Amino acid sequence: MKELCRVANEVRVYPLVTLEGKPSGHLDSVVTELQNVGVDVSFLKVGYCFQKGAEEMLVVK
Repeated sequence: MKELCRVANEVRVYPLVTLEGKPSGHLDSVVTELQNVGVDVSFLKVGYCFQKGAEEMLVVK
C-alpha cells in the first residue's frame, strides 16, 4: 500500500471484507501504518454491494 501511494495520487481498495463477509484482519494494521507515515486515509460508503458486507471502500491519498 505504501508503494502504491508513492506512485499514485489516490488508491482505492474494495472490498474490505473476506469472502465470508467479515472485516479483513489486515485492515486495522494497514490503516494504522498508513496514518503513521502521514497518508490521508478515509472510508467511503459505496452505492453497490459486490459481495455480502462490502459496503465501504478504503480511499488513500
